[in-house]
Amino acid sequence: ARLAHSEIEESTVKIRSAIPPAILRAQIHLRKGRLNDLCFALHQSIIAIAASNRKIILWNFRTAEIQQVLSGFSRSVGQVVYSGEGRLVSAERSREIQHPCWVYLHDGERIKPICQISGPVTALAPWQQHGLLAAGRDGTLTLLDLDQENARLNTLQLQDWPRGICLPAGSD
Repeated sequence: ARLAHSEIEESTVKIRSAIPPAILRAQIHLRKGRLNDLCFALHQSIIAIAASNRKIILWNFRTAEIQQVLSGFSRSVGQVVYSGEGRLVSAERSREIQHPCWVYLHDGERIKPICQISGPVTALAPWQQHGLLAAGRDGTLTLLDLDQENARLNTLQLQDWPRGICLPAGSD
């Protein structure tokens, strides 16, 4: 309540002196391809960058260095997300609507395909600690359990294809 009744500073000079300017400390350039998606790790200073050149770049933003490059994907990597417990998950995308694309679970340098969607994966969202929702261009919304050998728990067919997914924190 005290904050709501306090005066708001309008002087640009005073605001600039109170808030330090952003300072460019590092840049990363993709030599080939483009950035499709990025995601911050939950408990590390790592940004996972999904690239159109079939790679994921794990970039340490504290040291401004590439920590690891993951490759071996059959298509462009379109989505990256960290699960609720901090595991990296990625998904392929394709320009062709009918090309099947994989969702992968990453364990160090090991890349494990866990689910195939019958078209490009349009969105990934973590659900609880080890669950994941994957949306597809084929109009599906698939619930996955990252701890199960057969990860696909359920698939819902929608009338339109989802372009994104956002779940509230702590959603059941």
